Amino acid sequence: MTRPSIQRAVAAAVLASGLTVGLSGAAQATTASASTAGYQTTSANCTTSPDPNSWSNIAWQIYDLINEQRKQNGVASLAVDSGVSNAAIGHSINMAKTGIFSHVINGKGPDDRLRDQGVTFTGWGENIVYDSCQTNGQPSWNVEGFVQESVTQWMNSPGHRRNILDPNFNFTGIGVAAIARDNQGWIYATQDFIQR
Repeated sequence: MTRPSIQRAVAAAVLASGLTVGLSGAAQATTASASTAGYQTTSANCTTSPDPNSWSNIAWQIYDLINEQRKQNGVASLAVDSGVSNAAIGHSINMAKTGIFSHVINGKGPDDRLRDQGVTFTGWGENIVYDSCQTNGQPSWNVEGFVQESVTQWMNSPGHRRNILDPNFNFTGIGVAAIARDNQGWIYATQDFIQR
């Protein structure tokens, strides 16, 4: 399977990537859930010059690891929806640009962002995470460890875990954005979940 990606430049050092395959599914009951996690990585785990494809690869690795968690827990895999992906990408970029780590920025929450992308849904969930790193006083990024550390934190948190393992969610989208700010490298990831 070829894994398409969306990559955009936002300011000089922000990149975002997402999953861009669209499918449809069956209707489910309405739910809404949002959870956050954040951490700072030690500089030994970070790189000052990540590969330009890192952000797209991170999005796909999160997708694979989340579906592996669902499989291990007897829950069907999530399919990727392009509109959901675009909502997640936009939110990660917005968090990176503004430095605001929240589900609501400028009065818009996950459901608003999904509707702005034309996504129809009967329920939604959102997990967000960030990591920051600095090496020798310079911005650096935790490219190698970000996926596993983020998913581990999510699975160890009741709200995140509930979103990941909710059998009613059948579609997802993941957006990753990175930026240098305040002499640190920041990575933000948003995973949106919907049910149809």
